[in-house]
Formats: sequence, structure tokens, C-alpha cells
Amino acid sequence: MKKQSFRLAFGIMLILILIFHFFQNYNIKIQPPSNKWGKEVLISQGRIKSHPKIIKVNDNYVLAHDDGDKIRVFILDKLGNKLKEQTVEANDTLVRNLNLLYDGKNIYINWIITNNGVKILNNIKLDDSLKSVESWYEKDIDESVQIDNDVFAISSGNKIEVRNIRTNETTSVKADISGYLTAAKTKEGYIVAFLDNDQNFKYFTIVNSRASSVMPAGRVNKDNFEVFNGTAIGVDDKYGYILIESKNRGQFGKVKILSFKLDGSGYQTKDLNIDFINYIYNPISLPQGDGAEFMAGSERIYGKKNAQYDIIDFVFKDGKISEYNFVTRTKEATVFPAWADGTAIFCDYFGNDKYNVYMTSMDDSFKERFNGIRSSEVKEAAGDTLVQAIYSLAYLFVLGMRWILIGEVLASTMTLFAHALTRGKKKIFFSATYIFTALIKLYVINKVFYTQYRGLMSGVLSTPAAGAAAALILSFVTFLYGYIEYNRDMDSMPIISYTKSVLIDAVLTLMLFVPFIF
Repeated sequence: MKKQSFRLAFGIMLILILIFHFFQNYNIKIQPPSNKWGKEVLISQGRIKSHPKIIKVNDNYVLAHDDGDKIRVFILDKLGNKLKEQTVEANDTLVRNLNLLYDGKNIYINWIITNNGVKILNNIKLDDSLKSVESWYEKDIDESVQIDNDVFAISSGNKIEVRNIRTNETTSVKADISGYLTAAKTKEGYIVAFLDNDQNFKYFTIVNSRASSVMPAGRVNKDNFEVFNGTAIGVDDKYGYILIESKNRGQFGKVKILSFKLDGSGYQTKDLNIDFINYIYNPISLPQGDGAEFMAGSERIYGKKNAQYDIIDFVFKDGKISEYNFVTRTKEATVFPAWADGTAIFCDYFGNDKYNVYMTSMDDSFKERFNGIRSSEVKEAAGDTLVQAIYSLAYLFVLGMRWILIGEVLASTMTLFAHALTRGKKKIFFSATYIFTALIKLYVINKVFYTQYRGLMSGVLSTPAAGAAAALILSFVTFLYGYIEYNRDMDSMPIISYTKSVLIDAVLTLMLFVPFIF
């Protein structure tokens, strides 16, 4: 067989391996986040420091997010198309507790800024064309939290107010509050929780505009270097759940859960883990459904091995997580979830303190429109395949040398004594050396890919037998190449033909196996 034929064969084998891994990556990239949620649509971008807000208004959605010293407001249809947009002045570059409300006619936006040490709640009213109608501010407002499309709560001093802008009703509750105001919509009304000055979490409920007494939820202890960063609350028929995000020595990613019985008979605290996920951040409350519903950021293994940070929704029922679904799938770090009527907003960091703002939805028409294959997904799959190929070459020195060096020692020994061997013995020695090297290769492949990283092997190469068969086929073809080349000129040094063959074998083998673990 001519050299050109072998080169063509090696080229075809390399191309087939690259195509195989391209489709492995492609089949991952084209998947939506989960069966429940659709693929993302880019809506906006900005310098965002507060959770965006989205509400349902008639058949459309209204979205608001901060952007430096401005608030950007959009009216979107259910497919994320911008129908109208407006920008209003935020009066500060640090926007906190952004709320977005609707009274049936006008849209209200409020947010907290700090001016000379005084916390101020800025309010602006827009008409249905997003034109400013009125603006005003309130001083000494410590915190605010949105509860429903037309209801929000504020804390000021030792008082919490729950305001309904549609009915103009305000419910006031005296509370020894130190911070971490949180609230959620329940089947009967609303639940509001806070941390008191003795570091106990307490709560009250509102039904038909009437507040219950303030009741204890429980106490959450923290380490000396631990600081609470945010809270969320939800209830099912028996339990209340307060999620407390904390940071320790500046490190995020830990959420504690305080579960308390609504009959007041007890509570417990523990770290929140969702199945195999323990890195959780940015929790938010969702309205009560079949249980207590939440969204949060989480670490996710996308595909089989790539860690990224995505949004997850989850439901607590009877003290346990009964369901969870991934909401997002983007590669960048994803933060600041928001939710309204089956539609979610989230933000992806892309540098220079800027974030992309995306929309996704559970709506069937949204998923039908956007869950198709995208050119960007094809490009990402191709890019990942190229990177995997480069890493595979690098692994020639990490893994390949484990069997190449042993074979090189044997081939060197053969070269030293080749002049004393007959033609037949030279062929036997060459073949035996290569077979021994191939066996060492099989041992390394099995130990690394089917013992250490067995859980990452998938598809046609998921079993050790399939991997061994593929590795032996590559060794057989490259052996033939080296054997035929050496047979043409047996007076040459056998190590030359052997080295060419074993290097080609190693490159093809690593190209086939390494992408599974990278």
C-alpha cells in the first residue's frame, strides 16, 4: 500500500473523529434549558446592580431594569418583541430594590437610592405609552420588596407597610425589624418576613387587607465571618420556607433554608441543596402554586462535564423539594432572575460591569418560535470541537507518553541489535514491540477513561469493550503503516518507522478519547 493511501486513510480517520465530537457537542448545544423552559431571547443590556422586574399587563409584559444612573422600561409581547421602550432618570448609579407595578391603568416604578446618608424611595408613574405622568419621593425608607403586580411592601423604622396601588389600601404592621425584608403571594393573600433586632426571623400574613399578628419563624445562626446577603420566602399548606443567601469572607454560593411549621410547632435550619447542586445564589420568591416556589442561580453541569452558572426553579412541598427545572443554559455567569406569569428574565455578565438581559418562557408558542437550531449553536459546537482537539494534542505529553516511552525503549533496543537479526526476526521483533505498546495503551485508556472518568464516557464509547475495540482498530491501522514502511527498507533503523506509527496512533487515540473528559 502506498504512503499516499495511508495518509489519506489517516486524514479520513481524523476527520471522522472530529465530526463525531462535533455532533456530540452539537447535540448538547441545541438543547433547551429543560422541557419546561424555552431558549433565551436577548432583550437589552446595561450596567445592572439590582434584580430586574417583569409584570404581565393584559396580553403583554412590562420589563424594567437599571442601567447605571437610568432605569430602562420596555413593553414586550409574549415573544420578547419590543413594542415600546422608555428611559427614566434613576438619580443615582446604585439602584436598590427596584419594583414594577400596575394599577389597571398606569405603570409605577419605584426604587431606593441613598442621598447624603438618607435612604429615599423614588417613585414614577407612567401611562400605557410609557410617558411620565408624575414623580415623587419618600424619605427614610429602609427596604422595599415587590409582592404582586399591584402590591409591594416597605420598611421604615419599626414599621412595615404593605401597599396595594390598585385599591389604594395600606396595611401597617409594627415590627422590630433590622432588615432582610421579604414577601410572597400566597393562595389566601400575602406573607411577609423579616429579621428582627435579636437576629430572629419573624413573619405575618395578610388576608383581605387584614394583617395577622407577628409570629416567630425561627433563628438562623451564622459564623463570625458570615454575612446575610438576601432572603426569599414561600409557603405550602403546612410549612413556610425562608431562604437566606449568605457570604463568608466575601465568598457567595451558600443558601440556608429555614423551614417552619405554620402551626408554630417548630422549625429547622440547614444548608440548601437541590439534588446534587450545593452552589446556590440570588434566590427570589414566586407566587405559591402546588407548593412554595422559588428561583435562584445555581451551578450546573451542562452536557456531561462543563460547569456553568444557570437559573433554576424549584418547589418545596411538605418540607422537601418536589420538583426543579433549569430555566437558563447560557455559558456566561447568570444572575438576577425575575418572573411573571410563566415568563422569566435573567442577566448574563459579559464584561466592564455590563450585563445582557434575556427573556425565556414556558409558553408553547415561545418554545415553538425559539427552540429551533441556531447558527450560534453550530458555531459554538465547532469552537468547542476545535478547543478539544487542541487539548487532545496537549495530552500527548500527559497521557500518550505513558505508553509511547515504553515502546520507544523497546524500539531502541531492537535498533541496537537489528544488525545481528535476520529479516524474519526483525519483522517479529517490530511486530512484538508494537503489539506490546498497543497493550500498554489499552491499559492506560482503560485506567484513565473507563475507571477514573468512567461517568463521562457516553454514546458508542460508553463501555470499556467499545473503547478497547476502537483503540485496537487505530493501533492496527497505524501498525500496518509502520510495518509496511519498515519492510520496504529493513536496513534502516526500525525506531524511525516505529516512532512515526506510534505517534500517529497516539494522536488519533487521544483525539478520540480526550474530548470526553475535557
